[in-house]
Amino acid sequence: MNEVQNVIENLNMWVTNPKSEDLCCFCDREIADPNSQVQRIIYKESKRYGDTMKRVVEFTAKRVFIARCKKCEEVHSSISLLRYGGIQFLVCIVAGLLLGLMQGYWFWWLLGGGVVGFILSGYVYDNECESRAKRANIKAEAEVDNFEPIKKLLDKSWTWSKPKV
Repeated sequence: MNEVQNVIENLNMWVTNPKSEDLCCFCDREIADPNSQVQRIIYKESKRYGDTMKRVVEFTAKRVFIARCKKCEEVHSSISLLRYGGIQFLVCIVAGLLLGLMQGYWFWWLLGGGVVGFILSGYVYDNECESRAKRANIKAEAEVDNFEPIKKLLDKSWTWSKPKV
């Protein structure tokens, strides 16, 4: 019970809600919509202690809301991973299976096709997200590190991943 209380105390959530007059961080033109904001959690390690049997890492988490307008939200949510990455993934799996059946090592070719398809689908999806944002003349959702408040936090040892023991 004591460990649970320590974890709850260390999760100091910080919320910055966009004001009604804030501009969208993605297009810098429209007024931000409170219902369209992007939410991310950022972490900072505060203390590390323990012995070889039990190690403990204390950290602070901040919930950051990034102002975004309704138009930018529509652009960011209009792309689907299944639609742009799933087709390449399935084609690579089927090609791997067919090559494997012809050579007698169907499982290894299927596995290889799945790995290649996974990598290819991620690449296609990322490129499509970036190109849609460029066509709409806005920043991509993945460019969240470039916003000034986030840059300041990242420069002060904050990270996107939770600290591990």
